[in-house]
Amino acid sequence: MTTSTLLQAIDRFVSTARDKSAAGENGRFRHFVFGNPNGAATAVDDAPSLIRALSTIEGPTRPKGEAYVLRAGGVRLAYLSAETPFEVETEPEQNHLSVRYVISGKSTYSMKGSVITTVKPGDYTFRFSKSPLIRLSASDSYSALLLSIPIPTERRFSIDIREDTNQYIKQYLENGFIAISQSSLWGVHLAYALNYAIEDVFSGVDACTPNSVLKEFLYLLCTQELAAQVQSRDVNQQYMVVPLKLKIAENFVIANAAKAPSVEDVATEARLSVRSLHTLFVKFRGSSPSEFIREHRLAGIRSALRSARSGTTVSEIAIAWSYHNFGNFAATYKKRFGELPSETLGCAERRAASRR
Repeated sequence: MTTSTLLQAIDRFVSTARDKSAAGENGRFRHFVFGNPNGAATAVDDAPSLIRALSTIEGPTRPKGEAYVLRAGGVRLAYLSAETPFEVETEPEQNHLSVRYVISGKSTYSMKGSVITTVKPGDYTFRFSKSPLIRLSASDSYSALLLSIPIPTERRFSIDIREDTNQYIKQYLENGFIAISQSSLWGVHLAYALNYAIEDVFSGVDACTPNSVLKEFLYLLCTQELAAQVQSRDVNQQYMVVPLKLKIAENFVIANAAKAPSVEDVATEARLSVRSLHTLFVKFRGSSPSEFIREHRLAGIRSALRSARSGTTVSEIAIAWSYHNFGNFAATYKKRFGELPSETLGCAERRAASRR
C-alpha cells in the first residue's frame, strides 16, 4: 500500500537529487545513468545492496534508466528507475540491513535459476547481511526505493536480549531471508526517513557525520518488522516468512523430485547440516525433509500417471521417477491417494479414449 505521504517524499527526494544547486555542488547525491554504450555493464557500487552486474534480460541493448544515491550519516538511500527490463546480482552489505520498496513495475528474486519470490508495487523487501548472492529480474518501467542501514556494533547478531526472540533472530541472520509485506505504516516511516535525510542536505552537514537518530530509528523499525514477520502465518497456518535457505532447499526438491534426491543432497544444496535442515522443515513446514521429498515425488508421479500416453505402463513411469521397489511404491501410493497407481493410470486411459 503506497501512501500519498510516501509518494510526496519520493518526489521530493528525486527533485532534490536533480537540483544541482541543492545537491550537486556539495556532492551529497551520486547520479548513475544506465545504458552507457561505451562501457561494460553498469556497476552501481555505491547503492544499498551491492549490485554486481547490470544488463538487459533480452538482446544486446543496454538497460535505460538512472539511480540517485544519497549518504546520510551512515544510512544510504537510493532511488532507482529503469525504462527497460534488466537483471542484477546483489548481496547485502556486511553488517547492514537493507530495505527495498517497489514503486512501480515488478521484480523477481531467484537463486541458481530457482525463483524465490515475486515482488509487486507496494511491497517491501527486507534483507540481512547473511543473505547470499541473489539475482533480481525487473520488468520495464521499474522503479524502487532502497535503504541500507548499519547494524550497531554492539547489537550485531543479537537484536533482542530475550532468549526466545533471540533464537528466531539468530536463525534468520544465519540463514538469510527475504520478507515481503505491504504496510501503510511503513510508508509513513520511509517518508520520514527521506525527509529527514533531505534536511541533512540543506543543513550542510557532512555526509559522513554520524546521524544516530536516523540510524537508530530505521534499525529499530527493521528489527521490529522481522520479529513480527517471523510469527506471521497465512490462512493455512503456514509461516508467511521463512529462512531463505529453507526456500532454496524446497526449490531444489521440487526441481529434482524425479531424481529422488536424498536429505543429504538437499542439505548440501542449501549449505546446511542435515540436522539444521531437519529443524527448519519441522519448525516452518511441520514435516521432515524426507516427508517433503516423498510428497513431491508422489505428487509428481500422480501427475505423470494422469497425463500418460496410451500404452505407457506404471512400471515405466515409476522407473522414470526413480522408484524401483514396485510393491513398496504401490502401497505408499495407495496410502497417500486412496487408490493404486494402476487405477490412476486406468482412469487416465479411459478419459483419453472417451475424447477420441
